[in-house]
Amino acid sequence: MTIINDYFLKKVHTFHIPVYAKQFATFASSDELDEILNYTNDSTLPKLVLGCGSNILFTKNFDGLILKNEINGIEIINEDDNHIYVRVGAGENWHRFVIYCIAHGFAGVENLSLIPGSTGASPMQNIGAYGVELKDVFHELEAYQLEDKQTHKFRNYDCGFGYRESVFKTRLRNQYVILSVTFRLNKKPHYNISYGAIELELEQMGVQELSIKAMSYAIDYKPVPVFTCSNSHIYMIIIFIYNFNSIDLIL
Repeated sequence: MTIINDYFLKKVHTFHIPVYAKQFATFASSDELDEILNYTNDSTLPKLVLGCGSNILFTKNFDGLILKNEINGIEIINEDDNHIYVRVGAGENWHRFVIYCIAHGFAGVENLSLIPGSTGASPMQNIGAYGVELKDVFHELEAYQLEDKQTHKFRNYDCGFGYRESVFKTRLRNQYVILSVTFRLNKKPHYNISYGAIELELEQMGVQELSIKAMSYAIDYKPVPVFTCSNSHIYMIIIFIYNFNSIDLIL
């Protein structure tokens, strides 16, 4: 465990604002997170959980502890006749997970290509694009409760998903750190090409046979602004200016 004082934050968020955090630490497991919080043991110290740093704009130095989620890993944990269940570490880059699914023929997230941020942030705001939302492929997540320091599981019905909404943004805000997310992906694709210009893009690409790879490419080649976050493209960025007196879970 390493806690760094006066950490320069420029490289850990996409705006690259030259600001500092009073303290900074990374964690790659719930045990490491627990160790850091037990070591600091200061309930008055502002805390901020950071993922990819793609939807936060720092306007000043952060006078608290930033916890960067680096829990990685993609693991197939179960399957049935129609579905594959894949557990993903919350620190994994979202688009990298989408690429993994496409490479293995797991359908369901191809319309969500290029969305910025970490996988752990995806259920927080029920990310969505081109007619598909996270809740459509969500199975469950594991989250660390800051108060009792225990890990809890949340199923789809526990998360209160709405339009870019979940309980982690409302009544459970600032109470949990998401550790992993498990997805229920389809062995046989169910294509959604009715939203926006996807169908037109596929025609212009000359796609003769629809596939999840072609769907992702259609989104990739749409003329949209491009930024960079952990080696993935970003077509949308949402900026939040946070009250740094509380814990916020960030993409």
